[in-house]
Amino acid sequence: MPLVKNLPQIQGGIDLWIKRVDETWLAEYKDLVRSILGRLVRQTPQWTGNAAANWNVGVGSPDDSYTVFYDESDIAGDDGDDLSSTRHKGHSTAVSRALRRNEARIASIRRGDKVFFTNAAQGDDDMGRAGTTYYLEALQNPTYWAAKLRAVNKPYETVQESLIFAYERWGRKTGRASLGVGGESWDE
Repeated sequence: MPLVKNLPQIQGGIDLWIKRVDETWLAEYKDLVRSILGRLVRQTPQWTGNAAANWNVGVGSPDDSYTVFYDESDIAGDDGDDLSSTRHKGHSTAVSRALRRNEARIASIRRGDKVFFTNAAQGDDDMGRAGTTYYLEALQNPTYWAAKLRAVNKPYETVQESLIFAYERWGRKTGRASLGVGGESWDE
């Protein structure tokens, strides 16, 4: 005589519980990905908005695609005046574009997927000082960005710093263990 008469129902309940735990974990992971992307996009220096608008979330593999968001002529006045001061770190137009474009990619994340954050925006090599034509790669050097960026884009946060701050904020919000990084606040 079996000890448990309703074994199939118990197994079904356990399976449902496991599925709910997996779905909760996945929703939290997607929220973390959104937090990281938001921080990266908002902290990206802007002139034309191309770098901020071209952050990509790759699911399963890196996404090195690039689309021209603004042309230099879009921000230069007819008289040649430089109107670029209207584009700065956190400027909403490019930020919104990157966040909207990546939402479907984030929604497609499944358990076990690797997620990549990439940005293929190019600039000039700054007469050799940048060491690369990839705009954000060059800005990972604090000495370089300190000399290169306009005041409206300073202080610059490296990608690594953005990842740490986004993870720390997400950890406080969800009650997860944090890395113990400063008391920085972040306006969404």
